Parts: sequence; structure tokens; C-alpha cells
Amino acid sequence: MDLNRDFMKMESPEARGLIGNIFNRWDPQVVIDLHTTDGSYHGYALTYSPPLNPNTDGRIISLLRDKLLPDVTKTMAEEYRYKTYYYGNFVDPKNAEREQASADTSRPLAWATFDHRPRFGNNYAGLRNRIAILSEAYSYLDFRARVDVTGKFVLSILQYIGRHPLDITSAVRDSDRLTSETGRTHGNEEGFGITFERKPSERPREILVGSVTTSIDPRTNKPRLQATGEARPVSMIEYGEFRAVKRIERPAAYILKPGLNPIADMLMAHGVSVEVSKEETTLAVERYQVNAITHAARQFQGHKETKLDVTLGSASEVFPAGSFLVTMRQPKSALIFYLLEPESDDGLAAWNFLDSELERGANSTAPNVYPVYRLKQDPAMPREMLCPGNCK
Repeated sequence: MDLNRDFMKMESPEARGLIGNIFNRWDPQVVIDLHTTDGSYHGYALTYSPPLNPNTDGRIISLLRDKLLPDVTKTMAEEYRYKTYYYGNFVDPKNAEREQASADTSRPLAWATFDHRPRFGNNYAGLRNRIAILSEAYSYLDFRARVDVTGKFVLSILQYIGRHPLDITSAVRDSDRLTSETGRTHGNEEGFGITFERKPSERPREILVGSVTTSIDPRTNKPRLQATGEARPVSMIEYGEFRAVKRIERPAAYILKPGLNPIADMLMAHGVSVEVSKEETTLAVERYQVNAITHAARQFQGHKETKLDVTLGSASEVFPAGSFLVTMRQPKSALIFYLLEPESDDGLAAWNFLDSELERGANSTAPNVYPVYRLKQDPAMPREMLCPGNCK
């Protein structure tokens, strides 16, 4: 199981421990996620990325792209003589989703970042209104150099934070305040994105193209690729950010009928506040009718991911006592949206958590209704906060 694909489904004890014991309990304002990359042959000792999902509060993205990361890049170059840049791989510019072999410059190239989905740690932390930075040391450097550049990169970030503490605290505080008051994030006032695409840069950027050679590892006596140290700038389009192709207005709250305790438990495991109703209530809701269910042909991380085709409509529904209410007026509203919307590409439906409910509905003569309902306003219903782990 790839731990850096597990942030939404939290199937590994490591992911649950990290989110439960660190993210929820300590609530760090800055997360630095350290990796090593073995992709295209570029000319950077280390590449990095801020959160890439456009539903992240725009002030957090702006702080990283306009202030912190440029400052760190300058420090790395001037003080430590290391070239660093935004994470990417060389791709066919006509199809930024398809990687081509390393740095084959016999035809045009583009430089493209990886993925917007919050299954990855930096994107996940961004949807929690936290400042996240992915670090990827260049694997074709020797081990000593990878350790050295990573250490200096972390140190440079911490030095920036030490010099500009209000940049950090105000970005996090203001993001939490906005979501708690409105359920929205800055820059997503027209609705949260539900489908996304990579966005090309307005003009070409100079990207360092590197090369590797084959050497024999003295410890294993096996061949390994090693960076030559040669790098030359090549002008190309950069696909370094994502944009929303389709947006959906966020509801005031979501509500689920009793019996979906595993979904409520998952939400609380992510640090989301969940309430439970104390008496039966009839509510005007928005609900999704499921038109088609598609499962991926091949497994990924032990799952055949689910895609739903849905139509949104209105109805009056009876919700028994014990129904679960999730208001969007809380700091993790962007994460809640991503977990609960049926068309989400990384939500609970996508990861098969609702398959049994959906299949039961598909085998019924009644319309197949997605079991998570949307409310346009916070309902006036008696309820109480649900305590994780039955701790009351």
C-alpha cells in the first residue's frame, strides 16, 4: 500500500496515526512532506510543490507561490548553491497528462506537475487550510547529496517562518475563519471545483534539462543511474497548476440517514465535526439520483475506483432520529465537500465506501438515490455533537 495515496481512505495504520495523532491532535500550521523523485532527467537538486487542488484557500497558495517558495529558492541558490524548482516531469505538450521518456529533446517538451487529488499529502493538508510543501530530492544524486539538499531545504523553510511568523499564522487563521463563517474558501466563492485540468503557463519558462550516466554501486555491485551535473535551460510551457473545469455550489450542510455509521466515523477520523439528530424531522433537501455506476477495470491500491453519473434534484425526505448532520461552517469545509460529493474523484464514493448502498439502490425498483443529502440551510432540528470513538 502506497502511504502517499492513503490520505483520503486512511486504510493504513500509518495514515490513521498521522492524521489522528498529529494532524487532528497537534494541528500543525505547516506540513513539509519529504520524498525522493526518480522521474525525468532534469537539472534540479530538489523540486517542490505547494498544494495543487484549486479548492484550497487561495491565500495559502498565494503565500507559498508569491512569498515563501521564491524566498526559499533564492536562499538555496545563493547560500547553498543548490538549484531548486517546482516539481514536474517532461511531457508531450499536446497531452500534458501523458509522460514521455525523461528528457527526449528531439521533439518539443513541456514541464508538468503531478496531481491535484488530496490522496497526496500536500494536497490533503491544503484542503485542511494548512500550509503544505512537498519536497522531492533528485534520486540520481548520491545519497549524501540528497540528504544534504533536503536538510538545507527544510532549514530554509524554517528560517523563512522564523522571519515571517505573521505570514503563517494569519493565513491559517483567516482561512479557518472564512470557512467557519461561510463554508467557503477564498477564491472559490462561486462553488468548489469538482473536475479539474492542468493549466498551461501564459508564456514559456526556462526549465533545466539534465542527463544521467550509468555507474556501478560499490555496495551492491549493481548498475545505477547517476546525475552528470550537466544541465541546460530549455524554453517550454509549464503545466504547474490546476484549474477547476466544473464547479458546484457548496450546500449549507450534508445529512445522512442512520445506518451510515462508517461514513460518520470516517469523517470524524479526518477531524470533521459530525452531529446526530435527536428526533425525526422532515426536511427539504437536494438529492442526487444515480444514473450509472462505473467501476475501474483494474485495481489501484486494492480498490476498483467508482465513478458515478448523477442528476441533482429536490425532494422532501424524512430523517429519523439518529441521522448524521455535517455542517459546512467548519474549518474543513473543502475537505468535507471532497469526501462527500458523489462526483468527487477522491471521495468516499470513489474509494468504494458507499458501494453496498449504491448497489442496493441499483437493484431496487425505486430510483437509486445517493445516500448523502444536501441542505440549502442549516436545519432547525434538535441535535447533539457526536463524539468520536463513543467517548462520552
